[in-house]
Amino acid sequence: MHMGITRRSALSGFALAAATAVAGPVFGQSVEKFYRGKTVTLVVSADAGTPTDVSGRIRILTASCPPVD
Repeated sequence: MHMGITRRSALSGFALAAATAVAGPVFGQSVEKFYRGKTVTLVVSADAGTPTDVSGRIRILTASCPPVD
């Protein structure tokens, strides 16, 4: 069994590295602008106000939303 790097693999790796090096950085909008005006809908499988509901909401919101100043 031949374990060396084939020419195709070497050229593919080189092409991927070159494309990555040539691509410039992407500048998107700020986190604040992205979330502004959005509505978040949570579906928690517990009755409203129960400890499971509250802990589920806190866990989801702290994990997915940016901090507010």
